[in-house]
Amino acid sequence: MAEDERINDLDLPLHSNIEDVQVAHYNIELKCDMNNEVFSGRVILILAHEELAKTKGQVSQFSLTQGITDLDGLEHIKTTRTGKCMDEINNEEMEDIDYEDGSEVVGNHQIMTSLDREETRRDETRHSEQGCTESLNIYQKYTDTVVTQQESSYDLKKTVIETLDNPANLQRVDMKVDEQTVIKIHNVGLESSGSQFEKTYEDDTDQDMLFKASDTEHGTKVSCDHNYTKVDHENKQIDETAILGKSLIYGMNEPVMKDIPEIHKDFVMVLDAWDLIVTSVQMISFQNTCFVLDNECNMDKTKLNEVVKTFARHPLEFCSEKTCLKFWKPGIQTAKEFPRCIEICYQTQPCGPSLKWTKDQDGRPCVYTHGHWINNRSLFPSQDVPGALATWQAYIQVPAGMTVLMSGDQDPEIRHSLPDQVTFIYHTGMEVPSSTLALAVGCWEEVEVISHSRSSPENSCEWLPCRLFTPRFYKDIASTLLCSYIPRCMEAAVSLLGPHPFKRLDILIVPASFASLGMASPSLMFLSQSVLSQDGHMLVRVAHELSHSWFGLAIGPRDWHEEWLSEGFCTYTESVIHGRVTELTEEEFKEERDIYDYLKYRILEAEVQSTGNDLQTLRKAGDDKGAKFVSNGMNPDKGFLQLHYLKGYFLLRHLEDTVGCSSLYGFLKDLVKTFLHKLIDSVDVLELFFNTFPHIRSASLSENTIFQDWLNSPGLPKISGNGCLKHNRLVEEVTKLKKKVCDCNLIWTRLHWRKRRKLDLDSKLQIPKLKQVQILLLLDRLLEEKKLHHNILHYLNEKLWLSTSNADVRHKWCELVIKHKFQDSYKDVGHFLVHCQAMGVYLFGELMISQDREQRQLAEEHFVAISDEMEEGVRKVVETMVYGS
Repeated sequence: MAEDERINDLDLPLHSNIEDVQVAHYNIELKCDMNNEVFSGRVILILAHEELAKTKGQVSQFSLTQGITDLDGLEHIKTTRTGKCMDEINNEEMEDIDYEDGSEVVGNHQIMTSLDREETRRDETRHSEQGCTESLNIYQKYTDTVVTQQESSYDLKKTVIETLDNPANLQRVDMKVDEQTVIKIHNVGLESSGSQFEKTYEDDTDQDMLFKASDTEHGTKVSCDHNYTKVDHENKQIDETAILGKSLIYGMNEPVMKDIPEIHKDFVMVLDAWDLIVTSVQMISFQNTCFVLDNECNMDKTKLNEVVKTFARHPLEFCSEKTCLKFWKPGIQTAKEFPRCIEICYQTQPCGPSLKWTKDQDGRPCVYTHGHWINNRSLFPSQDVPGALATWQAYIQVPAGMTVLMSGDQDPEIRHSLPDQVTFIYHTGMEVPSSTLALAVGCWEEVEVISHSRSSPENSCEWLPCRLFTPRFYKDIASTLLCSYIPRCMEAAVSLLGPHPFKRLDILIVPASFASLGMASPSLMFLSQSVLSQDGHMLVRVAHELSHSWFGLAIGPRDWHEEWLSEGFCTYTESVIHGRVTELTEEEFKEERDIYDYLKYRILEAEVQSTGNDLQTLRKAGDDKGAKFVSNGMNPDKGFLQLHYLKGYFLLRHLEDTVGCSSLYGFLKDLVKTFLHKLIDSVDVLELFFNTFPHIRSASLSENTIFQDWLNSPGLPKISGNGCLKHNRLVEEVTKLKKKVCDCNLIWTRLHWRKRRKLDLDSKLQIPKLKQVQILLLLDRLLEEKKLHHNILHYLNEKLWLSTSNADVRHKWCELVIKHKFQDSYKDVGHFLVHCQAMGVYLFGELMISQDREQRQLAEEHFVAISDEMEEGVRKVVETMVYGS
């Protein structure tokens, strides 16, 4: 792919090189600082070889020993020949140690015997043939010559030249690693001249060794391979012309990272990240004496956090950029030789877009991951690319009194380690993308929706334990609505799609600034306060988010351009599930869904007319394997489009019309069984569909025609009836009422104001009791009218309770108010902009394009009032609407 075609500002970069090595497990340990709005801590990565990672469902089964040529040395890195750990040996004991081979300790340092040197040279030759030149090999070659001393200073000790046999060929380097000084004996030639160090070779066996020199007096350290290198201490400069790699130069205060040269030959691992403050990247040396793998090369990763505390760490060189983190080990040129356990210490930034630091509806501080287009990249570095799956465990420390909610297999383990701090521990054994991890920290009221006793094993197909977390302000209405709806919704979803793929469910009512009506993660659902309407009609959004447990989470798109595989399917299943929960008859369900389809088609029609072709296709044509970006993945406008939802929905409705409702419902269940816990694409879905219904394949309906007409082409899909409504009882009632309203509006505008008093709107209109969907259809059709008198609007609001209804109805009402400049209800528009921010974005645009001074002022005032709490993408879009680009 050409460089100029690779990416632009609206594309989401994909940096991680998972084709070489994959992360199999993340161990996240973070402390939440609410005052400074940051998380700080570390993430430990367990890496799997690429050939192991290719096997679906086997990512977690990997060997830490495979591909690490120096593990035998690492397992004894802190162990002397007495078998004691160096931490257990004090200085007095060190002075008295004698070794069986005749070597001795001189000044607390064990000196190699001649036998040691001969074995070392043989090892060097063997590793030279393998092309392994990493510094870690030094630890392996000189296993028996490594001792440790506790030091309080981080600075590296000064290089010391000692004598043994040939003084010119013996170098001792004291190197600081994880608060310990590791003393290594190197059999190399070293010449010192003024302020320069220069490496020379006595024989070929030395050429594969990594030379490390340091001078703390001048605050300079250099790491390089066997090439000739000069260090200028006075100017702290390094001649990099012969270095195959990047030099990390430490000044006395902070490191300075230079660009990686083009001729870099070392293997570089790359993670996706975003504005993280990375302080160190280290490899962790596993020791078989402390950590044992079973015969299948598995490990209990839930104990990883405790176990690794005893292991030695060795620094890697790294480069932290705005959108990625790169690190490497000098001398390692292949992924197979790369260390398999990495620790990254870092801190997030308050402005990191993955996290929303704000206050809840009770005015208490909270933070949560809000589904930003960069996913979780500003929370922790990860392989955030299609196809990357891993397990994870998280230790989140927060102030006492606060609660941590996360996606994870089980309810958290809670530890009160400090008087004023508490740690929540979550984990998942299911391999999931890092983007699906969700986190929220705050002070909320807890309500048990489905108890553990009710979710007993005999009912496991229908129930799973569910908890509701909500601000006290919404506790009553949230618990009333959801405690009734969730159990029935769960039962209907399981009946349609099969057993729930996760073990529990937590639901959080998020702050008003949340930019969506809902967001689903494994075992954790975020819901907007806009869903909490007394009539319960907005709870269809709960059915949508619950559907994501199957489509989007347990089954995910292999290509991130194919959002319709999750959003289209969930838009389809939400109406089916909600219809079963509300116990609609088959006829009632069909009547209501036909109207909703009409309204959906109207939205799709409008978006197609106002959106570029690149945002209208449901998939990216051609093979996208190895892509380095997601097209329009950072386009803020895309977040407010429903194209992928609605085109995908209408494709499934088209297939339903072809095979029938019950047949398509059965296909959905088969689809889940076939692809559960796997990544899929459109080819997989259509192949299974036509294998299930081979008799429907024809010249006009096949995989190729669907790709051509629906998936690869922009524009409106071919929909039977084109969104027209015929032979629908509910529609006929709305049509009659709309005609009466228009007739009264015409009479009202023609009458003198004195005669208007005698006009009886009650007798003229005779408004019947309307369903939610009928009110929406009536308001939508009234928006087509050029002018409605304010008295007519006032009457409709009074009789249909429009300004106090659910968020869908109020949104349509606000559109009517803006179009007809109904000043008496401008307060309703302002209230909606503040309290329904997830749905109010386009109302800002309508206020501004009206060219009405009062409406424009209304938009500006409310944008200023809530802009600070808005999410970044929403704020940018609205700011453009209000002030222009």
